[in-house]
Amino acid sequence: MPTFQLLGIILGVSESTANNIFHYWIDIFRELLPASLLEQAKKKQSEYLWIKEVLTELELIVDSTATW
Repeated sequence: MPTFQLLGIILGVSESTANNIFHYWIDIFRELLPASLLEQAKKKQSEYLWIKEVLTELELIVDSTATW
């Protein structure tokens, strides 16, 4: 998959290692930031500040596409 090829290049690892790293972290992010939490953050400033504080020490890579 080209996404993991690029991620592997960025991280200096193979495509399969990039895939493994991604799947390792995605489970952790799902526990920390369920989708409903992100929706709450849009509604409550205090939730946004809490999420911002939790994520201060982390680096997040977002892969997304737009379909028109």
